[in-house]
Amino acid sequence: MCYGIFRLDWLSINQLKHSSSVVEFIQSLRGTNVTDEESILVTQMKRRIFLQSSLASGIIMAAAATGLLKPGTVLAAAWPANAFAAKTIDDALKQLYGTNAVTESKDIEIKAPLQAENGAVVPVAVSTSLPKPEAISLYVKENVQPLAAAIDLPRASGYFSARVKMAKTSEVRAVIKSGGKLYSTSMNIKVTVGGCGG
Repeated sequence: MCYGIFRLDWLSINQLKHSSSVVEFIQSLRGTNVTDEESILVTQMKRRIFLQSSLASGIIMAAAATGLLKPGTVLAAAWPANAFAAKTIDDALKQLYGTNAVTESKDIEIKAPLQAENGAVVPVAVSTSLPKPEAISLYVKENVQPLAAAIDLPRASGYFSARVKMAKTSEVRAVIKSGGKLYSTSMNIKVTVGGCGG
């Protein structure tokens, strides 16, 4: 399950866009090479996935249009409002994961500019080599509400990218849940426009 405007579908599509082929995308998710027989099935699978996604979207839209389903209810069913309203990273972690016990890890990488030209849209990508990542969350320490994004990763690779808003120069922290434990890394990003610039 994904929180906020981020959806696992978009994460997978983003990974697919950065892969040179669907076969490479499947290999990255699975961690093994695709056989010739499997690569033949990929073409059929792309069509099937497209049709299934279209059908599911159509059913949800029809249910919402007839009043059987309220769109806000579907998207906000598990919205962690208290975590996003928290004023500190520790409080947000407690609300989101039930604990703020975090271990620093070199198996997590944040890719972001060292100096952001526009604090309103700072691109941040997080990847990890930790085994079976369950969730990723991003925090901007100097923001009034530091939790910027949170996503659950059932059966997905440990990659997430987003554009976050930064009020001013700040530490950006990525937290990965793996094996029931929290792991973290951080980096400082200087904001020059759209923030205080300091």
